Amino acid sequence: MSEPTLTEKSLIAPLAPLPEDPELYFEESWQAGLGDLDANRRPRLDSVARYLQDLGLDHLVETGFDDIHPYWVVQRTVIEAHAPAPDVIRERLTLRRWCSGIGKFWCNVRIQVVGDKGSHFETEAFWINFNKETKGPARMCDDFVEKFGRATENHHLRWKPVLGQEPSASAVLSPWQLRATDIDQFRHVNNAAYWEAVEDLLSGSELLAGRYRAIIEYISPVQPAEQIVLSSAVTDEEADIWFLVEGKAKAVAKVIKL
Repeated sequence: MSEPTLTEKSLIAPLAPLPEDPELYFEESWQAGLGDLDANRRPRLDSVARYLQDLGLDHLVETGFDDIHPYWVVQRTVIEAHAPAPDVIRERLTLRRWCSGIGKFWCNVRIQVVGDKGSHFETEAFWINFNKETKGPARMCDDFVEKFGRATENHHLRWKPVLGQEPSASAVLSPWQLRATDIDQFRHVNNAAYWEAVEDLLSGSELLAGRYRAIIEYISPVQPAEQIVLSSAVTDEEADIWFLVEGKAKAVAKVIKL
């Protein structure tokens, strides 16, 4: 049975389920910090995105591939809040990570985040193995593909964007000021920082208060000196956000109420 697939026409298609065999996923547990929560003590999107990065590194170290494939860039992240429980200070989180699709240069990775006070996030990210010298995709070694591919039947993963890159004609424009802390080791804006802009734009909305699915697709890197303008269209049911540099989308985000 093949895994569910996210498409332009099915942005809320179900994500691949957790494998029954615990040998097929990596598991860790840690405590959520005060800095992970918003003013209402809700886990923020950027905090969840950082969980995905940190768990990914731990997974590479655990499997011995951190020296072989140390550099990765994310093309798309999906974060689905099943139960973003309020007031979750000092919540203990259990995170489970597994592969839900793999190709020669990239893989889809699922992470489930479940808290002992009720938080529950299901996530998926499309990660590209990155060559720091050529600044392009790098072929993954056979051992990596074999080991990580055990959890999925999809061994012919291809990249296809699902979000539109053209802003809505009714979108509202607002500047987004970059900070030194937004820049990562590749000298461009880290993927988690984009979620901070989403949180900021939706701070007065009820979209993040209940169940939702949030998606970001990264089109091209944003450099430290570039000026970003956010183009956003927000309703009670969904939000679309374009990260523009000189009028062209560098990333696109969408939040859908479930």
